[in-house]
Amino acid sequence: MDKEGILDFRTRQLAEPIQADKSKEGVFLILFRLGAQQYGIETTVMKEVAHDFNIVPVETLPNPFVGLMNLRQKIIPVVDLHAVLNIPIDTESKSKCAIVLERSGMDLAILVDELQGNTFVNQSLIEAPPENFEGTQRMILKGITADKLIILEGEAFFSDPKFAVNDTRNGNKRNSK
Repeated sequence: MDKEGILDFRTRQLAEPIQADKSKEGVFLILFRLGAQQYGIETTVMKEVAHDFNIVPVETLPNPFVGLMNLRQKIIPVVDLHAVLNIPIDTESKSKCAIVLERSGMDLAILVDELQGNTFVNQSLIEAPPENFEGTQRMILKGITADKLIILEGEAFFSDPKFAVNDTRNGNKRNSK
């Protein structure tokens, strides 16, 4: 092959569309423990993890909210996932950790017992949630893996009205901004 033929061949190779590897489709998760069960939530809505914070109880907030936290001068509503998923609170857990979720400038913190790292789960390994989950529980569950990792749908925390907080500064109902 001459020089022009080689260049033409390489040009055609480079111009071919890249075929996505279907085996790589899936979700990146931050892993945490809630009670005795391991959970994961999509990192696409995760803003940060908070370890050192105080929760100010607000009696007028509906269940499952436990109060508000001030994170670098931003007031964030805090949800107790134990209440949402009907899981007994682990009284022996020394960890106090919140995963702060964010979407379109709205923040929401979820309390977890312990952070356990992160992972990638192939979409083909995620099965539909069991039928015994209903209502809000079913809405926030993306699925479960064969090794019993329960995956939460991060976007659902922003689309379910149960997780909306009335922001009286603007007179509209949404997560605190």
